Amino acid sequence: MCIRDSYNYCPTVLAYDLAFLNYVRIPQILDMVAQLIGEDFALWNSSFFAKPAHARPAAPWHQDGGAYQQATDPHFILTVWLPLAAATPENGCMQLIPRVHTRGMMRHHIKQNLLTVDGV
Repeated sequence: MCIRDSYNYCPTVLAYDLAFLNYVRIPQILDMVAQLIGEDFALWNSSFFAKPAHARPAAPWHQDGGAYQQATDPHFILTVWLPLAAATPENGCMQLIPRVHTRGMMRHHIKQNLLTVDGV
């Protein structure tokens, strides 16, 4: 089921169009994943977020593993983010907080229908 909200979020995109599977088969991406976690891995989920430039609300600060704390050990989750258009500061690209991973998995909660963590 796709959810139409501020992000036009589809958590099960492969159920609607298998063409998205081609993105997770790109050899360069598979090689990068293997360098990080080894060659024995599987695709667990594939989601799609449509986030127009400078649309609000922006995604709040979060750790992707925090979204899966209920389903699995978040330390075994690797997220690969693939922008389908140029990601630049001018159009609102993703931002990262340096070394926040050294704090471990932080406690997450839902705020205004979005996963977030406070105090980063």
